[in-house]
Amino acid sequence: MRDGGVLTVPAPRRAEWSGRWVRAGEAVACVEKGNGLGQEGYRLEIGEGRARIVGGGEAGAHWGKMTLEQVRRQSPAGMLPEGVVVDWPAFEARGYYYISCYPNAGLPNALGLY
Repeated sequence: MRDGGVLTVPAPRRAEWSGRWVRAGEAVACVEKGNGLGQEGYRLEIGEGRARIVGGGEAGAHWGKMTLEQVRRQSPAGMLPEGVVVDWPAFEARGYYYISCYPNAGLPNALGLY
């Protein structure tokens, strides 16, 4: 997803950015079962001085934290883009395909790990 100045891999199902940059603050993660997101789904809300992650289960809270970290790494120091990201897996098991014989292809390169 390339919206609001950030790229997240994989692209979430829904991302709505206001176009404003807000002061980064405390990040709070919680689990709310029965929220319709499933065990691995999450909702990430970024606002002035806060980031709230609501996971459908522990795995969902984890994936929300990983998305927030991707956003944080691409943001100016002390700032985050204001918005909401909602995602859940399309398949029962999450994963990615990595071809080791192509070292500059795939997720590690997209995340700047090389």
